[in-house]
Amino acid sequence: MNNYIFFWLITALGFLLFELGSPGLFYFLSFSCGALITSLAGAMCASVFDQAIIFIVASVVAFFALTKWVKKTSSSKYNHTNVHALQGKKGVIVTPATLDQFGYVHIGGQVWAYKALNDEDIPVGSSVEIVDVRGAHVVVRPSIHSPKQ
Repeated sequence: MNNYIFFWLITALGFLLFELGSPGLFYFLSFSCGALITSLAGAMCASVFDQAIIFIVASVVAFFALTKWVKKTSSSKYNHTNVHALQGKKGVIVTPATLDQFGYVHIGGQVWAYKALNDEDIPVGSSVEIVDVRGAHVVVRPSIHSPKQ
């Protein structure tokens, strides 16, 4: 049996371990797939040069295939994090806003400064929906679906 097969299998395992140390880039995972495919092809071709070409081509194909798959399966709807995840959430007005001062709204256990979308007066206790996040404050509009609390 060809010793290069074991070399490519160990290389595939090494790249897989590197990917576990830096997830999300897919570079090492692509190289791992390339090395695994090269180990399978290593049983059929004896030339080291052919195996190197197979490794490079298989790694590039694996990279583009993984990138396409990730873009297809991930949706921006599910990837909102931090303050961007506040958009669309509901809150309750704690203190009203004036034209020259922020009001405060209670959103999921936190209190945020807010401005009304059209500078309208929203009474204390009203349910609101977060429209946007601008710096350290949120922009809200009265919630249509839920009555005052």
